[in-house]
Amino acid sequence: MEHEFSLADYPAPSKRNILVLQGVASMFFSDLGASLLSRGHKVLRVNFSAGDRWFWRNQGAINYSGGAAAWPRYIQRLLQTEQITDILLFGDCREVHRPAIRAAEARGIAVHVFEEGYLRPNWITLEPHGVNGYSKLPREPDYYLKEAEKLPEIPIPQPVAGGMLRRVIDDIIWNSLTLLSTPFYGGYRTHRPFNAFVEYSGWMRRLLKTKSNRTHAARIIDSCLQVPGRAYVLALQLDSDYQIRVHSPFSGMTEVIEKTVASFAAHAPKDSFLIVKNHPLDNGLINHRATTRDIARKLGVRSRVRFIDGGHLPSLLDASRGLIVVNSTVGLSGIHHHCPTITLSNPIYNMPGLTYQGSLDSFWLEGERADQNLYKAFRRVIAAQTQLNGNFYTRAGIQLGIRHAIRQIEAAPLKPVFTNADAVLDGNFSGLSIIEP
Repeated sequence: MEHEFSLADYPAPSKRNILVLQGVASMFFSDLGASLLSRGHKVLRVNFSAGDRWFWRNQGAINYSGGAAAWPRYIQRLLQTEQITDILLFGDCREVHRPAIRAAEARGIAVHVFEEGYLRPNWITLEPHGVNGYSKLPREPDYYLKEAEKLPEIPIPQPVAGGMLRRVIDDIIWNSLTLLSTPFYGGYRTHRPFNAFVEYSGWMRRLLKTKSNRTHAARIIDSCLQVPGRAYVLALQLDSDYQIRVHSPFSGMTEVIEKTVASFAAHAPKDSFLIVKNHPLDNGLINHRATTRDIARKLGVRSRVRFIDGGHLPSLLDASRGLIVVNSTVGLSGIHHHCPTITLSNPIYNMPGLTYQGSLDSFWLEGERADQNLYKAFRRVIAAQTQLNGNFYTRAGIQLGIRHAIRQIEAAPLKPVFTNADAVLDGNFSGLSIIEP
């Protein structure tokens, strides 16, 4: 287990002026802000809705109600007038975050982006500049092989429970308050493409089918284990995921299913099967099972294509001939389980030696297992540079993640804040909301 440390023993930090933007629906950012305040930093938070406001219990709240059009100029002014040195946010693709990141980086302000862990479970991601498709991590195998030689083995993380019930409750609270407060926050629209309560109805329908879905998935996976090496797996992602909406060439999972099944029908071995596995958090608003069935029937491979909603993924990967993902971290699970993997986009792990670099059409016959030495080096580097032990949703996970996050935030170089980029601030600011302490 990783050696425990106390922030009280950590060197006194240089004072920073930190701006906190949106986080997950939990107390993680509020508790992190309180810890940063206790260490002598100035901390401000922008609330875009009453949901944001509920999950911030510290001083320094700014309730922004100026609307989306005015936000880019507002954030430029705020960074300048408050002499911000760092911004913290979760999800670098959100509409309220992209202008903030651009304005911050133009001024040399450190950008700290949180996200769910690249390595799971028990890890969260904290990366400078951006994550996933916006990550600055190289896609060069030699970089990881050389850097890994300088690093110790990945410490065994302290296990932290997932906190799903707490996560569901907090999500409902945030969405309810945000919906009710919309008229008072400049008509703020969330980053989610669907109304949250429509999504909840879809999840409830899925929940009612959980037992039958699990039984069906277990039966399909058992059949793969009995005759290993004949099945390929397509791991679906969420249509609402920015990994799909921003960092992929696809409009959604329907297009991914169409492309994959068509290629499978034309080029995969005739005795093989394709298993399309639904994402565990899919809201069910789009019937991917029916879509898969209809596409397979149209292409004449209905008997060779299966759809599962559940099941033990590691067991399935162990028995499979190949894994197809767009850019999900499930791809790392495939590599970990020695399953040949191809990505249909460009995640951080897409590089020679880890993923198949040819076309999907040739993958069915030519896919090869990853170089495990490179995989271990890759894991060691991203663990050291981007991963923190903890989670966003449980008391123990939050406190653990905060201790690690503060060390990383305070270790970031303090750069000059003001540059020629401040020239964009000329002009008037009529229509902007008032900053409320």
